[in-house]
Amino acid sequence: MTPELSSGNVCAKRMSPNGEARAGLIISGLARADLLEFLPGRRNRNAVTSVAACERTWARQGRWGEVIRQGIGEWAWGTGGPLTRDNAVLFVTWAEVLAVVARGCADGYRERYEAAYRAWREQVSAGAPWYVTPEYLAEAQAALIRYGCEQPEAQGALF
Repeated sequence: MTPELSSGNVCAKRMSPNGEARAGLIISGLARADLLEFLPGRRNRNAVTSVAACERTWARQGRWGEVIRQGIGEWAWGTGGPLTRDNAVLFVTWAEVLAVVARGCADGYRERYEAAYRAWREQVSAGAPWYVTPEYLAEAQAALIRYGCEQPEAQGALF
């Protein structure tokens, strides 16, 4: 029996290892960021500029991750010189991030994220600290990104 059937979710897809790595990279790069402005129809340029300016960094599995002007990447420990797409172990450009988020907005994932975001804003209005991302909001954001990485990239017209 396939993992999809044994889990009881016959519609579930298995994400490719590359898709899982990309999803993890984007989730790490956008951690504590407001995904709302990355959604289609929003001020994407402002969102990218804001996140890139924050110089987010993280470390895991012998790699150094960082958000840079060109996108989000992970580099092997000891990578010398400037961090670029060419010397990254894994890298996604901002255009790729926006495409993943756009694909992730299907099948109710955008609505779930927006509902979680509204609930968080209500908590902040009631006095909760704005700088703490609640688990339900982080989970909704990660689910949207994972779903976007599972979906096939749109192909251009053939003629």
